[in-house]
Amino acid sequence: MVELDDGPARRLDMWLSVSSTSRKFRESWLPAKLSRQTSGLQTYIDVMHEQIGDSLAESEREVVVVIEQIDTLNAKTSKQRSISHDLSRALRPH
Repeated sequence: MVELDDGPARRLDMWLSVSSTSRKFRESWLPAKLSRQTSGLQTYIDVMHEQIGDSLAESEREVVVVIEQIDTLNAKTSKQRSISHDLSRALRPH
């Protein structure tokens, strides 16, 4: 009886086993790594969102202050015009 060389079959089995193990490792490791990276990115995005929100709120407050100052200056100018107009009428000869 002639024995067949089972070396190629054995090598194929080993390769498939290693390949399967490698694939399983990648399938379990990659999502975990991506999950950690995504988690880090989400933290960064949350911090940036908070900083931008704070900056926008601060800018909005500053704009409101400027608008209030302009309104006050406008009211003072209107009052001064009214006084000036009344004074010029009072000083005009009749």
